[in-house]
Amino acid sequence: MNFKEFESKTIEYFKEKYAEKYNITVRDVLKNNGEVLRGITMIKDDINASPTIYLNDMYEAVLAGKDFNAIMDEIDYILDRSSLKEAIDIDFLSDYGIVKGKVLPKLINKELNEDFLKDVPHFDYLDLAVSFYVIVESETFGTGSIAISNSNFEEWGITKEEMLEDSLKNYDRLLGCTVERIESVLLQMLKERGIGSEEDFPYLNKKDGLFNEIPMYVVSNKMRTLGAASLLDKKKLKMISKDFSSSLYILPSSIHELIFVPASVVDDLDYLKSMVSEVNKTEVSKSDFLSNSVYYYDAEKSALSVA
Repeated sequence: MNFKEFESKTIEYFKEKYAEKYNITVRDVLKNNGEVLRGITMIKDDINASPTIYLNDMYEAVLAGKDFNAIMDEIDYILDRSSLKEAIDIDFLSDYGIVKGKVLPKLINKELNEDFLKDVPHFDYLDLAVSFYVIVESETFGTGSIAISNSNFEEWGITKEEMLEDSLKNYDRLLGCTVERIESVLLQMLKERGIGSEEDFPYLNKKDGLFNEIPMYVVSNKMRTLGAASLLDKKKLKMISKDFSSSLYILPSSIHELIFVPASVVDDLDYLKSMVSEVNKTEVSKSDFLSNSVYYYDAEKSALSVA
């Protein structure tokens, strides 16, 4: 079964089962870094939002041998659990007095998001770009987000500088910046996936750990979501470099986290650059990719640049 056949079969299934309850729409959805996914949305007449079901992942599961009907059962479960029972109030988007306390920054790859950036207020930042979003909460699906568009921004009559300043204050207040040894983060990931315990991975400890030769620290936020925006916090960069008594090399792990390395322990910058490129190529999804660059924070000058 090729993708077109899979799409037709899936749409036929949804229409037979849900046509009386939902308005069914199939469309291409532009994601981060220019990734385009084929999505199905099913919205009730009196509801203004719905989870998008992406056919691409479902098709990959079919190619891996998963039964089509089993996948449809999973989709039925998702719709039952996450379909909204009432419309989401997004009228607040017209009032920057309300948005002001919710707007947050998002750091993304500038070159790969060229089309997206045409439609949103943004700043260039080194070889990256800063766009903005607001948090939306619902009892049904929990916490979501809405990207700030040019039309939103023009309606508010504020400057981009004001919005950037507000977003950075909110980032610090709502999400905060977290700094952890990479060994601690890896151990936590293993525990969350039920893979052994700390005793099973003795090389993941601070005293004689795997990363002692080049100590690495993961920088993100409390939600571990879009934590690369910590790179915008100049006060935090200065504080971290002071704690390490060193300038910093900053590796863009993904849009969700960064890896800081004290520059005082780095002898081979080219090694760090090659490591970033290799990890991005083999371990980071297209939608989570941030950059292949390595960044340098000069503690003496309090300045950030591409290394």
